[in-house]
Amino acid sequence: MVQYALLYCLIDVAILAFALSIYFYITQDFGSEEETFRFKLLVGAFVVYLLSDIVLGAVYSGEVYLSFYPNMIVVYTNIVSLGLVSFLWYRYALLRLSPALDVNNAQVVVSSIPIIFMIILASGSAFNGWAFELEDGGGFKQGDWYIPMFLAGAIYLVVVSIMSALRYVRAKGSVERANYIWLSLFLVPPIIAVAIEVMVPKTPVMAIGVYMAIHLSFFSYQSRRIHNDALTGLNNRRRIDAYIESHFGNTEMDLFLFDINRFKQVNDRYGHYEGDRALCDVAEALRIVCANRQAIAARYGGDEFAVVIPFNEENENQGSPQAFIDEVRAHIAARAEARNLSYPLTVSAGYTHIPKDDKSIKSAFEAADRALYADKAIWHKRIQTV
Repeated sequence: MVQYALLYCLIDVAILAFALSIYFYITQDFGSEEETFRFKLLVGAFVVYLLSDIVLGAVYSGEVYLSFYPNMIVVYTNIVSLGLVSFLWYRYALLRLSPALDVNNAQVVVSSIPIIFMIILASGSAFNGWAFELEDGGGFKQGDWYIPMFLAGAIYLVVVSIMSALRYVRAKGSVERANYIWLSLFLVPPIIAVAIEVMVPKTPVMAIGVYMAIHLSFFSYQSRRIHNDALTGLNNRRRIDAYIESHFGNTEMDLFLFDINRFKQVNDRYGHYEGDRALCDVAEALRIVCANRQAIAARYGGDEFAVVIPFNEENENQGSPQAFIDEVRAHIAARAEARNLSYPLTVSAGYTHIPKDDKSIKSAFEAADRALYADKAIWHKRIQTV
């Protein structure tokens, strides 16, 4: 028994070390400011769960004795922190799946019911044994409401998986679909762990299952960082630069640069969370317009976006460069109207054509950049005369 308990604790300690490394590695480029905050909360709740689980492992050895109230605190913390991991995963995933639904008041109220149910059961069980009964010296044994209590927490994982599956079906790009697959997979390891723990109580499989789920999400983030912008899901600067270099001198291309007008004022007045949503609105508009063409769109840096459209038969009849810019602006305006924004969300645009015999990628970007700032100057003059 002592050897088993020692192995239990060692497994939890190892997972704790990995969880802490993830927690401290998460930086602001993980996604939006709110996404980063929520994921760190999620990992933090898991760390709390692991610490309480290590104490329980020591109790199972028989070498550590806990009186009633310390035992109650450890068991309560263990169960509630695990429920919070599930709830916080839902809150993080919902922000990525549907920012509009995330701020819906009715959704906030309804989604709080399962975690409140878990907390009430855990609180009452310490004295009446609804979901668990405390054992002398430390630890607990399952009660009649133990499984329903954890099923309440599992609701969050199921909802996220269903929403991710629906988004996957509607997604057009392979990168976007891959993101939804990773979100839906979070459910699998904890469900397997729950099944094993129900059959074989007092095993550390729950810690392993939850860590695997968190690790899958973190791995997805790391994968996105290579060629995709973590916030908007668009390609990043590295990918579009590589695309241009691979086609430069062989293919005629149209290069577009877009810049959000007065973006700093949006951040300063409405906060970085709203600024992130504005970036995502522009990115989604570009994604929709580019889906109808063989085009590659990227967040090039800050509030600047780049689009490259190769000249081929499929794109030949898609209209003029100005028609493309107007279509992007129309989609941005539609998204702004749908969100009932209290500020104008508009973009300035610059364009240049890159012929096959162009000698410098840098000169092409400089030409597009000059056109962008000329357009922005016209926009400023128009705003001042209004």
